[in-house]
Amino acid sequence: MPEWRDLLTPENLAALERFIAAQEERESVPAAVNGILADWLSGQGYLPVEELPEGED
Repeated sequence: MPEWRDLLTPENLAALERFIAAQEERESVPAAVNGILADWLSGQGYLPVEELPEGED
């Protein structure tokens, strides 16, 4: 089975690694990809938008 690094272009992998490094809690590559994809799919209307409780953002 291919590794995540084999599935991404070098540019996307570098951007993903910068994204992970900038997070307070660093995630694994699969966890980061899953979160980014869920955010994008929610924004496009394919997944329900998770609403934060009042006062959180």
